[in-house]
Amino acid sequence: MTSVFIDLTYLAASVLFILGIKGLTHPRTAVRGNLLGAAGMLLAVAMPEMVALLNAFGGAASALIAGAVLAQGDEPTTQTAIATVASGIIGSVTFWGSLVAFDKLKGLLLPDQPVHFRAQQPLNALLGLAALAFGVLVINDPSQLNTYGLLVA
Repeated sequence: MTSVFIDLTYLAASVLFILGIKGLTHPRTAVRGNLLGAAGMLLAVAMPEMVALLNAFGGAASALIAGAVLAQGDEPTTQTAIATVASGIIGSVTFWGSLVAFDKLKGLLLPDQPVHFRAQQPLNALLGLAALAFGVLVINDPSQLNTYGLLVA
């Protein structure tokens, strides 16, 4: 019974958020939209896990859409290739970071406290350099979708 109540509360909060955003589209209804959004947030204080998952899917969508721009077949400009590389890196970091946040909030695999290990900083630097190297390769030859896949991975 408790699970059904929680699900209905989330549904009500979602509807209030949608109505709140719709209300913010016009100055005459903005105050009411703000109040509806605030009421939704009052109901939703227990759903940070869902927010983390939604954020993760937003990051994945960003990376996939950027890849779709490369897969279009048209030769992208250098500016488009740079924007695509940035979207791929930011989207994939957002995806994995949000999944880690979800896991920590839910307490599934990772501990609540920060995870530190030996050689963490050099590994992060190596991953950053690899992302930059793959980014340069994608900018130089955007037709190589495998390189973009490695960049996102």
